[in-house]
Amino acid sequence: MEITKARKLLKLRFKFMRHLIFIFLLSSNVAFSQDSNFLETTNEKFSKFYISGDFLQIQDADLDFEFIDAIDNLTFGYFASKRLLIGFSNEDSKADFRVEDLNPVSDSLLVSKFQALVRVYTKHDFFFQLKMPLNSNISDISVLDQVRLGVGYSFRLTGDLYFDANYDLLAYNSDKFRKGKTHLGLSVKF
Repeated sequence: MEITKARKLLKLRFKFMRHLIFIFLLSSNVAFSQDSNFLETTNEKFSKFYISGDFLQIQDADLDFEFIDAIDNLTFGYFASKRLLIGFSNEDSKADFRVEDLNPVSDSLLVSKFQALVRVYTKHDFFFQLKMPLNSNISDISVLDQVRLGVGYSFRLTGDLYFDANYDLLAYNSDKFRKGKTHLGLSVKF
């Protein structure tokens, strides 16, 4: 009986993730439908590499400002085209420890030390983002349980230096808490 429940739950998660990825791709396609060369690489100069470090994080659960060391939250990326960034982050992916009939211990399990990242930029430096752990250190927690979707904006300060602000949340969580996070940081595109 337990195995069939687990299989049904797993099928629902995969179905949910397929729909989520489809919506993400569709929304990015609609957002750039007027830009005919969205994925084309042209001869004009555009940034190829991206490095970012967040210095402030705000979690929805407690609304506390948490200054973080930028070294602990670096993002490295490569622009596959003018508007598509593919990379990884050393931001920890954490999950709640849960035991039946007890309150969960928030962010007490380290799922992964690294996350893959995909960003799709608009013409005006807004972006949609998808982040997910590269692996799961916890056998009961799937990588798909930790997928985070977000939006953000890159504000050019000077030259290749940008101020980044973004908000992301869990795409799926069994207890319906999305665990949103706001990130503020600096980035360099070169």
